[in-house]
Amino acid sequence: MTVEEIEEVLREKLPDCDEGFVTELAEDLHRPLTKSYQEVAKSVFLATTGGGSVASRKETHRDLQEKVTGLWTNIKLFEKGLKLFEEEAQSQLAKHLLKTLCTDVTNILLNFVASEQMMSVNDPKAITIEMRFKLISNLPEHIKEPMTKLHTSLAGKEVDDFLSALETVAGETQVMLKKADKKKERQLVFNHRQSLCEELSREEEPAAVLHLAVLLMFQQLSHAMVHAPGRCVPLIISHLEQHLPKEQHAKLVNFQDLVIKCVKAKQQAGEDGDNDADNLTTMLHKLVPEVKDMALNPKKASVDQED
Repeated sequence: MTVEEIEEVLREKLPDCDEGFVTELAEDLHRPLTKSYQEVAKSVFLATTGGGSVASRKETHRDLQEKVTGLWTNIKLFEKGLKLFEEEAQSQLAKHLLKTLCTDVTNILLNFVASEQMMSVNDPKAITIEMRFKLISNLPEHIKEPMTKLHTSLAGKEVDDFLSALETVAGETQVMLKKADKKKERQLVFNHRQSLCEELSREEEPAAVLHLAVLLMFQQLSHAMVHAPGRCVPLIISHLEQHLPKEQHAKLVNFQDLVIKCVKAKQQAGEDGDNDADNLTTMLHKLVPEVKDMALNPKKASVDQED
């Protein structure tokens, strides 16, 4: 309700009052009436969605706690892995982590906070940068500032800055970030390795095979997880050079070169590139079992032993 609408009601109820008094009274009433309206509207919203019950709110918060803690733990494990790389690779891997998992946990927390103000969306993954900024701008002051810092950190270069901002927001939302013990961390790393093994065993597309293979080989050699996009595969292969037997590394480089040539040949299809693409695809598929075997059945070696 606007000040003008309040003035109209007051004129109807108090026809004999001075116009200046009506305007002043309407301005004084505007803020408390707006606050009361929002509280009533919020209670109706929570009641109709089941969010008003104590049990329902506890369950919602438990789900939030589980999702945020799970993502936070994985982000910290992936951060350990990226710190084993050279500076250039670290920067690219950090940006990818910020754009993916870090963005996911930010959107989940923001959607939870926004739901308290009746502004949530159905799918947090659908929240864009513009939507995130708009939602944050309408939050109460006590959570707006830390949420803004978390949002801003996603465009930065340091995962540490993001984690620091995340811990602040978690505190504001009563989400306890409990660090996993060494045993739990080892189990998570092992589970991630098994997941990569299963994916690689099923995969036959050469570029995807190369991607999964180098992720798996890095983890087997370093005992650390890495979250990397396909464009970072050359950086990982370069990093592996000092830790793999020369023959194995040469095979990875050769396979990578063939994948790149095949992609280019397919892009040139229609310009006498079809035969080249077919020949390269055939060569790659013949080499796929060998690359998969290198990753799935590694020789006993580790970064620690090499160092």
